[in-house]
Amino acid sequence: MTRGKHHAPAQPTDSEPLAVPAEKPDNNRLRLTSRVLLGAAGLALAGGIIAGTNHEKNTEFFDSFGFIPTPSVSPAGAEALIATNDALRDFGPYGLGIGAAAGIVYVNERRHRDSQLAAMHDLTHKSSRRARVMLTGVMMGIVASASGMGDTASNGANAPIEAMADMLGADAAETPLITSYANAPYNPSAIDYPRVQAIITEAGGTAVPFMQILGEVKDPTSDSNPSSAPIFAVPNEVLKKSLGVNLPEVENCDDISLIVGEQLGVEAGGAVTINDKPATVVDTVKIKPGLDRVAAIGSLEQMTKCVFPEDQMTGAIALGLDGRQEEIQQKIRDSLQVDYVARSFEEFQEEYDEFWDHSVKPPEMMLILSSAALGGIALGALQMDEIRRRRRTIAMLLSQGNKKSDISKAYMIAAQKDALLAAPFAAVTSAPLFTALNNSSQYGIAEAINLSSIGAGYAVFAGITGAASIFANRVIKKTDVAAELRSGV
Repeated sequence: MTRGKHHAPAQPTDSEPLAVPAEKPDNNRLRLTSRVLLGAAGLALAGGIIAGTNHEKNTEFFDSFGFIPTPSVSPAGAEALIATNDALRDFGPYGLGIGAAAGIVYVNERRHRDSQLAAMHDLTHKSSRRARVMLTGVMMGIVASASGMGDTASNGANAPIEAMADMLGADAAETPLITSYANAPYNPSAIDYPRVQAIITEAGGTAVPFMQILGEVKDPTSDSNPSSAPIFAVPNEVLKKSLGVNLPEVENCDDISLIVGEQLGVEAGGAVTINDKPATVVDTVKIKPGLDRVAAIGSLEQMTKCVFPEDQMTGAIALGLDGRQEEIQQKIRDSLQVDYVARSFEEFQEEYDEFWDHSVKPPEMMLILSSAALGGIALGALQMDEIRRRRRTIAMLLSQGNKKSDISKAYMIAAQKDALLAAPFAAVTSAPLFTALNNSSQYGIAEAINLSSIGAGYAVFAGITGAASIFANRVIKKTDVAAELRSGV
């Protein structure tokens, strides 16, 4: 038989799978794949470690300047990053559900050997896709971890405030809380408590002072400790009534007592330090403020004398005056000529939410975008390599009468299946790993790695794999059947 007289293979019947030419092992491809994977994995690991280091630096920055958000970004940029982070977490799980449903439909279609989808299966699944799935899973895990960390740090910041409201029996939506600042607290901040107390008492309420401040609580026997601690203190009488713990005023500041978050790992009776001063743990509580922090509760009597002698009361809670925030605020303004803020615990928490959203979510979202860019480049390289190797196979299928659109669809389905298969790998392996690297020990992997986090990671890389399929579609559309078939002779 001479050149130019090849007969196109017979059109396959409905019951026959497509015949595709055998592909020879490509050592160059294996080397390329290995390099892409090694490079991506190394960069991913470096990104995770850098992220963890940034958290430590960020907390030091907070400690030095008092709750100042970092890194500095434009207001519009910060809002866009926060909105994107929240959208990924809100809609990611739905995307994951849709992907899983589509996977079930795909498996069902494969069982009908007379379907076009079943006929394309050999083409799109013939070679091992383990490399793409694992790479996608690693990058997806980084995104899930970053999303979970930002959200957990924001939500967890309110845990000490909620605990203080519960101890006082305060109505979160109605009980007034008076402070000298309108937003989240900047250390130090204080009120003229005796004068505020007089105004609250005159109005028929009971004033309860409190202190809220950022410090350090450490386990001296541990090599790993939280970077900082949100500390709040209330009168000892409140602690006795609410927790059954007695922390009275002491004459000697060498024997102060403290209640700490149980994630510090120190049991009751153990020794800790608070701002480098020795203290004994009398009880532990399940408060997880997040972002490498551990909560601490003390009595106002001990804290103001022994730990923060130069700081006054942060604020006052007005018990018995529910719903009278505006009235109390006006009385303070008229009497003291200062603009102290009276608001509910819920409004106070909203300010904390907003502050931590702006402090944590933008840098975490930047990590997500960096991971997406890196993952897109790596996955695109693998996709381009694979589709180029299969041009002759594609030409053979086209010569058999198959539509270019059907072949493109098969490639897109295969790419989306990669993302779906990567989600369990990310949830079980890579996301917990990167969360552990990123200070998860202080609030638990379970709080950071959940359906919303994995859904966010899936949403990002489902979009990336879909975009990578566009290249395959262009190659298929531009395939010169005659030229490709002649090149294999």
